[in-house]
Amino acid sequence: MTFSRWRKPVESLEGNGSVRVRGEVAAMVRYRLNVEVEDLVAKDFSGDPKALIKQMQVVSGTIALLEGTIDPPAADRVDASLTLLLEDGRELDFHIVRWEARDGEYLIQGDSELRFKDR
Repeated sequence: MTFSRWRKPVESLEGNGSVRVRGEVAAMVRYRLNVEVEDLVAKDFSGDPKALIKQMQVVSGTIALLEGTIDPPAADRVDASLTLLLEDGRELDFHIVRWEARDGEYLIQGDSELRFKDR
């Protein structure tokens, strides 16, 4: 038996939102996110899919500051707890992968699935 991973795009999101650091609003941002579903599939040796082992949502993208600040070194700390609140009311816990000084954008990766606030 072998395993394969497949990702398929589900949603692209753009808009304005806010970033909370440890629960406090730290910045207003413009975001662009890509939402994908990743399937982990077990295959038999002939290559035919046998069983879906796991399915998870993967969210990545960029945020650009409109006002406020996000201090990348402070945001890197384990207890930083960064959350992006989207225009549609959903939230995403995330971490900063890289800051693009030239573009003024942060490359981000979701630490959780998108969820509606207070759930």
